[in-house]
Order: sequence, then C-alpha cells, then structure tokens
Amino acid sequence: MRYAYQEAIVALGARPAEETARTIGEFWNEHNGSSASNLLDVGSADGAATEAILSFTKNIRFDSVVVVEPDLSLCDIAVARISVGTGRVVGVSSIDHAGGGFAHVLASHVLYHFSDLKEAIIDFAGRLSHSGLLTTVVRSTTCDTFLLRSLSCRRTAETARINESKVMAAFRGAGLDPVVEYVQRLVSFPREQYRAGVPDGALKQFLEFAMRLDVAGPLDQEARGLLNEMIMTRTVGDVISFSLRDMIVFGCRVDCDGSHSARMTW
Repeated sequence: MRYAYQEAIVALGARPAEETARTIGEFWNEHNGSSASNLLDVGSADGAATEAILSFTKNIRFDSVVVVEPDLSLCDIAVARISVGTGRVVGVSSIDHAGGGFAHVLASHVLYHFSDLKEAIIDFAGRLSHSGLLTTVVRSTTCDTFLLRSLSCRRTAETARINESKVMAAFRGAGLDPVVEYVQRLVSFPREQYRAGVPDGALKQFLEFAMRLDVAGPLDQEARGLLNEMIMTRTVGDVISFSLRDMIVFGCRVDCDGSHSARMTW
C-alpha cells in the first residue's frame, strides 16, 4: 500500500524541504556541470519534490523527463508542473515503460513501496547512462516519523525493512559507489493541539500519517503511553516540535559494463 501523498503533503508541509531540494540540486550541478541531461523520476506523486529540486539546477538543461507515477491523476499534475522550464516531459504509470539511458534517476521517498529493496536499486542502476547518477531519498532511522511509526509496528532501526545500512548495501550490490548526505528540519505544532493525551488538528493528522494508523489500526495502551512520553520530550513552552531527517544517497556506477533490469511492482 502506498502512502497517501496528498494527505502527507498537507500534514508535513512543503515536500521536500528546501534544504533537501537544494542539497540534491547542488550535487547534480557538480556532477553535470552545464551539460544537457535527462531524468527519470520514479514515484513523482504530484511533482512538487522534483519541481523544488529542479529550481536549484539552473546550470543543467533537461531535454527530457520521464515521470513514473501509478496514480494517473497525480501523474498528470506532475507532468504539467515539471514541464515548466524543461524539455519534453512524459508520464507513465509503470517503471516497466520508462526505458533507460538516463543521466539522472531520482527516487525520492518511494523505496518504501518496493517489495525488494535490492532488486529496486538494481533496476534503477540498470536504467542509468554510462556516467549516470542515481539519487534516492529515504527517512533516516533517527527521523521522528520513523520513531513514531515504530510505536505502531514495534519495529526497530535494526529490523526495519529499509534503513541506512541496507540502502548502502543495496547501492554497492548494484555496482554503485554511494555518497550520503543528511538533511534535518523541524515541523512544529501548537501545544494546545495535544490536551489530556488526545491530539487534535494538524498534529492529529501528522501523527496518523507518521504512524500509518490506516494500516496499523488504533494504538494499544503501551503504545499510547510511549507516544505521550515522546510528545512530552519534544514540547518546549507552547510548541511541540518533531525532527524530520532525510538521508540522501547519490550513486554512480562503478562498473559501467552491462546493465540490469528487473520487474518492479508497487
């Protein structure tokens, strides 16, 4: 099951944060210089994340962009949004129709939706050009959204299906040399939105999304107690603040001979 992107954007605010977009854009500028390029954007959602990134890549001319988004209504929005200032933009509903030979493959907060992390990275690597760059963004296991999710699913950083070490291992297994950057920001809510242990308003929406309560169901008594403790430690004065920490992994192919392709499912 995929995250409800539109609800997540409302709950978390602008996505991605400007710092994440700038970090990616500046890395791409250094990698590309001023040359023409093309981009495969996997799981673009409404295109907001990619639009933000491209605003920091003024030195790169993107002649073509392929958007992969299985939600066709979001795909149309993404194509229209990314088309501003770029060349030809095409939307497809499946990565099977995306093709290859891309200078950039971007997968921002979508690795959670692939059943096999290693297979997904191999697939992405196989779609790169000779000197292409794969960029993925996942939440760090020190991100508060991960810690909140752990309350509802009883999963630790070590047992998580996707964590830092597993992503790095997947990059190396696909013949990519990984470079890691971390970006951290805060999202804050008024203290009045948490009274007598009951969240309300935007805080309630944020917690429901972060803990995936649509999947996990209501919290048990132990989890509610842990949540209350967590909120108390993140309350200063009249403000409750959570730390959101992105892990950005860039990877170029070490061995450029041959390619890989694997069928991916959402």
